Amino acid sequence: MKRHQLIVAIAIVAILGGVLLFGRFIRAEPEKPAPPAVAIASALGRVEPASRIRKVAPPDFLSNPRLESLLVEEGDFVTQGQLLGWFAGREKAQAAVRSAESVLESATAELFRVQAGAKSGELRAAEARQLRAASQEGQARRNFDRSRQLHAQKILTPSETEEKAMALEVADAELRAAQQELAALAEVRAVDVAVAEAKVSEARAAIAQAHAEVALQEIRAPIAGTVLRVTVMPGEATDTKGVLELADISEMNVVAEIYETDAAALRPGLASEIIVPGLSERLRATVHQVGWMVKKKEVQGTDPVADIDSRVVEVRLRLDAEGARLLKRMTNRQVQVVIGSPTLQLTAQ
Repeated sequence: MKRHQLIVAIAIVAILGGVLLFGRFIRAEPEKPAPPAVAIASALGRVEPASRIRKVAPPDFLSNPRLESLLVEEGDFVTQGQLLGWFAGREKAQAAVRSAESVLESATAELFRVQAGAKSGELRAAEARQLRAASQEGQARRNFDRSRQLHAQKILTPSETEEKAMALEVADAELRAAQQELAALAEVRAVDVAVAEAKVSEARAAIAQAHAEVALQEIRAPIAGTVLRVTVMPGEATDTKGVLELADISEMNVVAEIYETDAAALRPGLASEIIVPGLSERLRATVHQVGWMVKKKEVQGTDPVADIDSRVVEVRLRLDAEGARLLKRMTNRQVQVVIGSPTLQLTAQ
């Protein structure tokens, strides 16, 4: 019996000792190291102004017009709407504007004349003619009345009475004509005013069209920015190259071509690094926009066995102020992009 109790006691002690040792092992076990951070995506990219590069060119229906004058040079800053130059057809278009303005002046003067009616001198002359005709008609009527009395008294012959009647008819006709002339001069007809107003409107439309022709012959800045490149000089005909290229370089972006399989993990705001050949420091950027289209790769590296038929999505990254300053004169420069950079993530932590 004692032997059995001894065995049980030894077993209990052994169990308790194992539990204590296991607890110490659990407490003493070191924490597992966190897995190293890995970038979400990396790719080649190009430097580009946030405004994009604007190619300034003539309208398509102006077939290769000759550049007459250019007022800016590469590196000049221009404001939106500023006149940069013009084509050879501008002088002819400006002449058409002056001609249309002259027509408008003439049409406006005619409208004022119609609205004002006849001249005061013409009205006074017409009134005088009417008074003279009325006086003559009155005299002819008195002569006719007297001739009838004398004819009744057998003093005048019938032929003499008829002569007085004809004179009265002539005087009456002249009076009616004078009255109509005066009424016509004094009347301002609505139809005459409408015709004059239509001519004024037509002249104004011609001026607007002439100004539009001038605008087509002029080169104006679509945005405020810096002239990056001049492609045509005065005296040369323009083609598909346009006249010049400009952009707002105060804010610079990097456009990276990310494999379509990696693009789904990207989102705006991701911290990134830009590696520029020739610069010892890495530049900071954040994902600004993820493209909506999948297309073939355009930025090619130096690897001769690279997959040039890869399908990629364009991702636009916004450089910080320092990066924009360093790269503002490096548009189209090829760079390396690391999106979700471990270095930046650890620094942020």
